[in-house]
Amino acid sequence: MTTFGDFYKPVKDFFGKVYVGANRVDLAGKNDTSKLTTFIEQGKGGALSGEFAVENAPSLLDDVKTKYKFTMNTGGRAIAKLTVTPKQVAGLELNLTEDFALDASGDSFEFAADFKKDPLTFTAALKKSGDAMTVDVSDSLAINAVKGLTVGGQGSYDVANGKPTKFAYGVQYKSNPYTVAATIENNKAAKGGFTVATTAGDRPLTVGAEAQATVGKGLDNVNVGLQTTLGSQLFKAKVNQVGACAIALQSTLNQGLKVSYGMEANLLVCGAAKAAVKVEYEG
Repeated sequence: MTTFGDFYKPVKDFFGKVYVGANRVDLAGKNDTSKLTTFIEQGKGGALSGEFAVENAPSLLDDVKTKYKFTMNTGGRAIAKLTVTPKQVAGLELNLTEDFALDASGDSFEFAADFKKDPLTFTAALKKSGDAMTVDVSDSLAINAVKGLTVGGQGSYDVANGKPTKFAYGVQYKSNPYTVAATIENNKAAKGGFTVATTAGDRPLTVGAEAQATVGKGLDNVNVGLQTTLGSQLFKAKVNQVGACAIALQSTLNQGLKVSYGMEANLLVCGAAKAAVKVEYEG
């Protein structure tokens, strides 16, 4: 089942995943109950940033499934998340997240309840950051009469000011080989896109397009892209309406080890190209 928070995710991933914008190393290790992940990334001017996270799913109670995740990053934040899934209530998941600032930027807190029961998903969250407190509610409904079609919406309410701050709604259709999704936020920011999985000879080929617009003002951004294979390597390319393009080539060197090579350039501007490499290992 697709929650409203996952609306548009297939299109977003198509235009985002595998592409490499900065030199980066990702490492992960896991066993039956635990997982460790970390990354180091080189940003502008050669500045390094990174993150370390540990996840564990201990068996504390027979009727309750628990999982915790603790994350620290070089941005000065430590994030603790606890997920509880009571087996007595099918489809219910409770999440408690505390984001501690190691500097003076302020802590934040979130408590969320997710409920999934075909054909409905419902999420309610209480969020506090500094003096601000908001309530978020979202839901989605699978239209059983049209397989793959889901509609949904989301609203946010500022408790301190007593005013709504966000209202969004959207639709997604996902049925092989097609994915189509569109959302509108506050009746102003609209985005829509699609992907189609097909073949080119004996190679898989996926093509897609997306557009973002401000209602009443016109298009802000348009992307078109493709994904295929070159031998054993995954190849992706995309370009937007002002000539900014990106290509990515991902190689699986052995079990658990992947290397992605990326390049970004503007077809209308000479000398503006940059390249980066991402290494991923999971053992």
